Amino acid sequence: MRKYLFKFLLILISINLLTVSCLDEVDDDPPKPAPPQPEWSVQNIAGISKPLNCVFFYNENNGWIAGNDGAFIHTNNGGLGWSNSISISPDNIYDIFFIDTLQGWVVGSNGTILRTNNGGSNWDAQNSETVSDLKGVYFIGPLNGWVVGSAVGSGVATILHTTNGGTSWEKQETEIYNDLHSVFFIDENKGWAVGIDSSIILTNNGGAEWEEINSGILVNQNKIVFLDDLTGWIAGDHGGLYKSMDGGYHWQSQAPFTLFELYDICFADVDNAWVTGRGGKMFHSDNEGADWQAQFSGTDAYLRSLSFTSKENGWAVGETKEGKDIVLHCYIK
Repeated sequence: MRKYLFKFLLILISINLLTVSCLDEVDDDPPKPAPPQPEWSVQNIAGISKPLNCVFFYNENNGWIAGNDGAFIHTNNGGLGWSNSISISPDNIYDIFFIDTLQGWVVGSNGTILRTNNGGSNWDAQNSETVSDLKGVYFIGPLNGWVVGSAVGSGVATILHTTNGGTSWEKQETEIYNDLHSVFFIDENKGWAVGIDSSIILTNNGGAEWEEINSGILVNQNKIVFLDDLTGWIAGDHGGLYKSMDGGYHWQSQAPFTLFELYDICFADVDNAWVTGRGGKMFHSDNEGADWQAQFSGTDAYLRSLSFTSKENGWAVGETKEGKDIVLHCYIK
């Protein structure tokens, strides 16, 4: 009897030891599933056939898209439905900016500036007093705005400023003799503009004076954005991506990940950013731009403009190689 009892105790001890050993091998913190990644899908919007140059979403519901020959559409339900495609101008539209769901501006070729007070249902022309191609627009509130564009006549770049919502525009002086493509202001005083042939200028007094920066950047620059008065980003040709940490006075090149042109850069928040460009190139960073990962856009189009309202919801527009429109929507499943 004692013999069998002893064997039984040995079996119990062996089972306990095996159980402890197995538990030790179990990871206390099992690997978490990878976060869902954005997917891009082509949106088939009836009535559009022109190349698209700009997209702007004020919030997840209200967005606007415009392009060549004044092509224009608007959604107020997050892209579930779009307004009928109309032409708001015979000229190409290159940029859009809205300060709320009703008040916005578009700029384009031949000095075009249009304003809406009803979300894009109607547009009124504003007198820019120039025939320059206007490429960028930015407003701080309903009154203070800036527009930048090409160099004509004397060859000096075009910078326009309004203090009355565009009822009148005044030219601001600069010594830049190249086209400007993009403008960004962090407040009524501090702003930046970029363009062709390494042109970077900044102002600390609302554009009364513009200072040219010797950035060392040797490519055309297509878009500039700032997250605060110190941290800014530029997207440019030949895969150019640059970051400033001192208000735009010095720029650090980020590791190139494409040789194609980069047309736009957009931050959904301080961590999540996207850049896009020629050949359907799309890259995403979720760590403030420290690292970038390629995303599959599903197209080889020229993706010229981005707009994100959150890291889960974004839009991109551009032009196919056949010269047609393309609209992409990004969503988290």
